[in-house]
Amino acid sequence: MNIGRICSVLSSLIFALPLLAMENLPDVSKLDPAWGKDSVHIAGWGWNSCKKDTDLTDIPFTLLKPGPSLAIPYNNRYMDFMLKNPELLSRIVLDCEQLNAYKVKGDEIREAFVYVSMDGKKYKLVKTGIEQLFYTKTDYRKKVTLCNRITLKGDFYGRYFRIYIPWAQDSYIYRVLYDHKHVKVFAKINFAGLNVPMSTDGKFNCTFQLAGHNGENGKVAVRLKNGNILAEKDVSGLKNSSVCTIPLQIKDVPYGVHTLEVSAIGSDGIIWATREIKIFYLPEKKILKTEKHTNWSIKNILIGNTTVPFYSADKANAKIEFNIPVSGSYAVYAVIRGKSAFTFNAPGVKKNNVVLDLWAPKHDSNQWITGENFLGIYEFKTGDNISFTAKNAGAQLGEVFIVKADDEQKKIFAEKSLPGRRSIISHGDGFSDFFRREITEKILHDRIKNTASGNVIAYDWCVGTCATNYPSKVSTMFGKQRNVRFARKGDRLAAERVEKLIRTTGKDSVQILREATRKYNVRYTVTLRANAFYSAKNCDKNAQYLIDHPEFGIVQRWGKTPKPSYAYKEVRDFYLAMAKEIAAYKPDALVIDFLRHPAFFGYDKPLIDEYTRLYGSCNWNDVGNERWQKMIGEIMTGWLREVRSEIKKIHPAIELEVHIDCENYKKYGTPVDRFLEEGLVDAISPGFYGNGPEKLFSLTPFREMIKKSPIPVKLYPRVESTIDGHDPTPEEEAGLVKRPVQIYCSNNQWKSIYYRFMMDGADGIRPFNTGGPGMARMLNDWAEVRRFVIFTEPLLDIRRLGFEK
Repeated sequence: MNIGRICSVLSSLIFALPLLAMENLPDVSKLDPAWGKDSVHIAGWGWNSCKKDTDLTDIPFTLLKPGPSLAIPYNNRYMDFMLKNPELLSRIVLDCEQLNAYKVKGDEIREAFVYVSMDGKKYKLVKTGIEQLFYTKTDYRKKVTLCNRITLKGDFYGRYFRIYIPWAQDSYIYRVLYDHKHVKVFAKINFAGLNVPMSTDGKFNCTFQLAGHNGENGKVAVRLKNGNILAEKDVSGLKNSSVCTIPLQIKDVPYGVHTLEVSAIGSDGIIWATREIKIFYLPEKKILKTEKHTNWSIKNILIGNTTVPFYSADKANAKIEFNIPVSGSYAVYAVIRGKSAFTFNAPGVKKNNVVLDLWAPKHDSNQWITGENFLGIYEFKTGDNISFTAKNAGAQLGEVFIVKADDEQKKIFAEKSLPGRRSIISHGDGFSDFFRREITEKILHDRIKNTASGNVIAYDWCVGTCATNYPSKVSTMFGKQRNVRFARKGDRLAAERVEKLIRTTGKDSVQILREATRKYNVRYTVTLRANAFYSAKNCDKNAQYLIDHPEFGIVQRWGKTPKPSYAYKEVRDFYLAMAKEIAAYKPDALVIDFLRHPAFFGYDKPLIDEYTRLYGSCNWNDVGNERWQKMIGEIMTGWLREVRSEIKKIHPAIELEVHIDCENYKKYGTPVDRFLEEGLVDAISPGFYGNGPEKLFSLTPFREMIKKSPIPVKLYPRVESTIDGHDPTPEEEAGLVKRPVQIYCSNNQWKSIYYRFMMDGADGIRPFNTGGPGMARMLNDWAEVRRFVIFTEPLLDIRRLGFEK
C-alpha cells in the first residue's frame, strides 16, 4: 500500500481552525506543566528520508539518531520510534513549534498515518485521529513563537511505531525538537502505584493499580526479566484503579539486583502495558533489632501501596543502637529517607557520616525519596552493637540489616588504590574562563600546577570558536571583527580580557599554557573546533574571513546558511592554515574537534558537481546515501591528510587527535575508519553530539578499527557533562529572565561512566564542560570506583518515593 493510495482511502479526524490570532492563544506557562508525567518511556527515536510514494509498510525499522529537529509536515521524511516492550498506546503527542513564517490557519496537519509493528520488519497502518492544540511561548528575546501540540489518537499496538505526516507542498512549518520533553506516548491502560520492596530474602508482595482499566477480561503476569513467570492474577472485572496484590517468591537466582517485568495482558493476548521494577535479592538478609532508641518516634510511611515504619529522631544527636546476632564478616545496609543525616558507628571503625546515596544528590534529594545505603563490610562478634546518631531533628531511619560477605567482596572492599593512575584529559574551552573573570598569567600557571597534582592524562586548551583567543594572522581574535556586535556583556568582557592578558604579559594564553605545562611536566594538547560558527548576533565569535564569504555557506533544504561548508577548498584551506598556526606553538598534540559543531557539508554546488560527475545526476534524495557519504568522507580524509602532513613539517613530535560522533561519523563526513586505516590519527575520542542523558556507547567498533591502524592509537571516549541546559542568554545574564537550572552529570554518574568505558577498553576519558584535577583524583582511585560500582551503584536504581500517612 503506497502513500498515494492511502490518502484516498483513509480519512483522519480533523479540527480545522480559522486563521489563528496569536494574541488569543494561551501562553505555554498556562498549560499543564506535568502533561507528560504518565507517558511511556521511548527507548529511541529518529527520522528517516523516503520518496513521496514509498510503501512504508515494508521498510525495516532503522533507528538513526536524528539532527536537532524533525520538520513536519514533510512529504519525504517519516519518524520511527521504539519501546522497550510491546504496548497498546492510545495517544502519541508531538510538541512542535513554528519554523517557517506562514499564515497559520490551523489545518496544516490535514492527515497523519501511524504504522505499528511487533518485529520492526513488517508494519500495518492504523486508523488515526488528529487533535491540535495551538499555544504560544515567549523566548528570552521576547519573541513570540506559535506552537502546535499534535495528538495522534487510535489503538496503536506494537513495539515499533512509524509516523508519516505529509503536506501537499514540499515544505513544512513546524519542527519537533530532538528532546525527550517534546515526544510523548501514552498507554491505553497503565500501571499506577506499582510497588515491590526495595530488597527481599525471597518472599514479597507486588502491589499495583490499573488506570484506565474498565473491567476488561485479562490478567497481570509477573516474571523475572528474560525468565519464567513467577505468578499471574486474573483482573477481569477489576474496577479502575483498584489496588491489587500478588504474592511472589524468587529463589535459585544469583544474589544482586533483578528486574521484574509486570505485564497486563488482555484475553485476546494483546499486551496492554508492561512495566519494569527492580528489586535487590539478598537470600541471607538479616534484619537487625534495636536495643535503645530514646528520643525516637515511629512514623508510618506509605511507599507505593505499602505502609513501612520508620524511626524518626525527635531531636538532633538522638542515638539508636542495633544488636548484631551473629559472628563473621557482614555487609551492613540501612534504609534512609529524604535528607536525613547520621553518624554511623561500628566496632573498631571510625565514625562515618551517612546520608542517602543518590545518582545526582543536588537534583534528586528531597524529603520523600527513600533508599537502601551500603555502609561497609565489618567483622562482627555475636552481641556487638552498631549505632546511628541523628545529625538533624527529623532524620528518619528504616530497616537496618546485614548480609554475609564472601571473600571476593571483602577483597574488593579492602582494596587499596595504586599511585600513578591517570584517568582523564582535562579540557578548557578557551572562552568561558575569560567570560567569567579576568585571567592572568599566574592563574594559568596555578591551574597547570594544580592539574599536575591531579595526575591527568593531559591538559587540553581550545583556541576558541572559529575566532581565537590568540592574535591570529589567519582568523580573528574575539571582538576584533569589523562590525562587531556582542550579544552579552560577558562576551565583550571576554574579548577585553583576552586582549589585556596579551597586552600586559606580551604572551597569549596558548603560549602561557605551553610554558606552564613544560614547567610542571603535563602533556599539553590544543583543540581546534572544526566548524563552530555562530549567528550574526554572536559575530564576535566568528572569523572575519568566514563572515566575508557567505558564498561558502552550507545549503540546507530551507536555503543557504552562513555556516561554512568543507565542500569548498577555501574553507578547508582556512582551517588548514589555523591548524598550522596552532602547531607553531608546538603542543604535544593538535586536536580536531568534529563534535563542535556538525554539519560540515550540505547540498553544496561543489558536491552536486562531483556527485553528478561520478554518478550521472544529483538531487536532494541523494544527500546522505552511501555514495554521498563516501564522497564527503573522501574530502575530509584528504583534508586531514594535509593537516597531519603540515603539522609534522612544523614539528615531527606533534600528534593528531580527533573527536567524532560515535554514531553518525560517516553521515557527517568524518569516516574515522579511514582516518585510522591511513594512520592519520594518534588518538580518537568518539562521543555523542549535543546534550542529553545518554552517555554510554559500545567501544567495540572503535577498538576493531584501531587494530587496522599502522600506528599506535589511544581511545578516549568523549563525554558531554551537560544533561540539560544552555549557556546564559543576554536576558538571563542581566537577571531579567530567570535562567533554568542546568543539569550536569554527578560524581556518582561519572564513576559509573568511567568504570564502564574502562572495562570496555578505553585508555581514559575526555570529559567536556567539566573535568579538572578534582575529578581526576576521584577517578584515579580505581579501588574506590570499583567499590562504588560493586556495592553502591546497584542500590541507586532502587529508590522509592514515600509519604507520611
